[in-house]
Amino acid sequence: MALGALGEVKMKRWWVALLTLALALALASEVVAAPKAAAFVGAWQAVDGDTDGDGERDNDDHDGSRMRLSISAGPKGRYRFNLRDDAASMCSADDDGPYACLVKGWLTMDDQGRLVARAPVKCLAKPAFVLDDYATVRLEYDAEHDTLRDNGGTLWRRMGAHVEGDAALKHGIELEKAPKPEPPRGRGNSARPDK
Repeated sequence: MALGALGEVKMKRWWVALLTLALALALASEVVAAPKAAAFVGAWQAVDGDTDGDGERDNDDHDGSRMRLSISAGPKGRYRFNLRDDAASMCSADDDGPYACLVKGWLTMDDQGRLVARAPVKCLAKPAFVLDDYATVRLEYDAEHDTLRDNGGTLWRRMGAHVEGDAALKHGIELEKAPKPEPPRGRGNSARPDK
């Protein structure tokens, strides 16, 4: 009987080890699937309602205004953000506007790997006013394309990122190339007269 009890203990240990391994693998796959919050950090740009990233509004529920977003790392797993919309149609009053709007606060990572915040929306009219005290901001990172998608469906690209098929290229507008600067002139480049 002692041998049977010993066999049961070994069998239980084997199952515990197997379950522990399975749990560790499940957690590891979750960690791999969720992006690191540091990937969100940086300066981003978008056109309100541009869902495919070509620089033009695709969603008629949005106004096509230019938007900028900055995200920086903060304390205790929080990320400071500052989102500015240059001409938010929601910040129009009667015949005035649209005015720029500003949304800023702190983002935290949710269990699906998105950065999420509840923050006030401030319309920058004269005088400025708060349109919504607790607007939801949710950002999802796409590692393959290095883009963000917000909860309105708008696609965000890093500032300065050039994408094939940009609106400027699509409309046949040639982007001007800056002339190459001349090398600096100094003592090292100038010829010294002989004495």
